[in-house]
Amino acid sequence: MAPQVMATERPDRTAYMLLRGKIAILMDGNPYVLLVPTTLFDQLHSQEDYYLRPIYGSLLRLVRGFAFYVAFLTPGVYLAIVLFHREMIPTELLLSIMGARERVPFPSIIEVIVMEVSFELIREAGVRVPGSWEPPLVL
Repeated sequence: MAPQVMATERPDRTAYMLLRGKIAILMDGNPYVLLVPTTLFDQLHSQEDYYLRPIYGSLLRLVRGFAFYVAFLTPGVYLAIVLFHREMIPTELLLSIMGARERVPFPSIIEVIVMEVSFELIREAGVRVPGSWEPPLVL
């Protein structure tokens, strides 16, 4: 399920979402603004897309949407082909996959779940890694 809350620090993104009828939740002392409700398409759009030429920005959004669907559907298609439709795989590739599967003690579904969880952990670790931060200049 897609998230229904978006957090942003950007005032231009907040203004754009307010113009689109979204609600902005501001907290005192917090640089983030919570925008509710959001859709999947709001999550896939980047504010930088609107500062580029229209054709280039639209192409970037199409590539981002295509990448989302590929990432979303690939594990299910892999499981369907490996477990139920083995005749779709070329014989040499199937023998290679089965040879590699002999040494793995888990079924394919467990492999996919572990892979998805590990990707999610890597993504979360990348988000939480501290970057270079400078304190604001107080005059």
